[in-house]
Amino acid sequence: GIDSPNQLKNLLVEYKVKQTQVIYGQTDMVQKDNAKEVADFITANNISSIRLVTSSYDMPIAIEELTKRVSATSNLHIVPHPVISQQNEYKLLLAAYNNYLKILFIN
Repeated sequence: GIDSPNQLKNLLVEYKVKQTQVIYGQTDMVQKDNAKEVADFITANNISSIRLVTSSYDMPIAIEELTKRVSATSNLHIVPHPVISQQNEYKLLLAAYNNYLKILFIN
């Protein structure tokens, strides 16, 4: 949901977050392999709380993918931080919603 490292830096300044507290992924976590990679990292490092930053239309699927993959015993607390896209592309929104429904009902 963040288009550039500069946008990330601006968000960090705005919310008074240190760069060292952020793990910035270069790819969309919506893809299953990426969600697995993030979940494995969370589990391996005993992380109990994360702030998940992604586009607003991808947030439901990102939370669902992470929740499915992180062990229920870890009690991971996810703080969603959706980034509102400047573009109003209904195709993107419908595609994200369709992917979310597939995960809920097919996978």
